[in-house]
Parts: sequence; structure tokens; C-alpha cells
Amino acid sequence: KSIGRTRKVALPRQIAMYLIRKYAGLGYQEIGQYFGGKHYSTIIHGVQQIERGIEGDGEIRDSVEAIQNLL
Repeated sequence: KSIGRTRKVALPRQIAMYLIRKYAGLGYQEIGQYFGGKHYSTIIHGVQQIERGIEGDGEIRDSVEAIQNLL
């Protein structure tokens, strides 16, 4: 729920947004409320960043897959 924008904070938050969207099926506004009232466009951007990362960045893909295997 941190408001920081550093990659150290932002990437895990974006992964969480992606997984919530994928598995809980919540809308962007609902997810935004969970993350401290973030605007829905921020959630859309975060989810898209992770989708692109899964396709092009092995480290992001491995991180997301590791989390998914725990679910």
C-alpha cells in the first residue's frame, strides 16, 4: 500500500494488481480502492506493465509464475 514509486515498491505492487485482477476478477476501481484509493488508470497501467513483462522479461515472468504456483 506504499505510495512510493521506486521500482522496489512499484513492481511488487503491480504484480499484486495483476494477480488480483486475474484471480479475483475485481474491477479496476475496486482494486484501486484496495491499494489506497489509486485511480483506475493506474491499475490498468500496472496490469499492462506486468502483462508486457511476462512476455518480454524472464525475471518478471519467473516471479509471477513462482507466486502463481503458491496459490
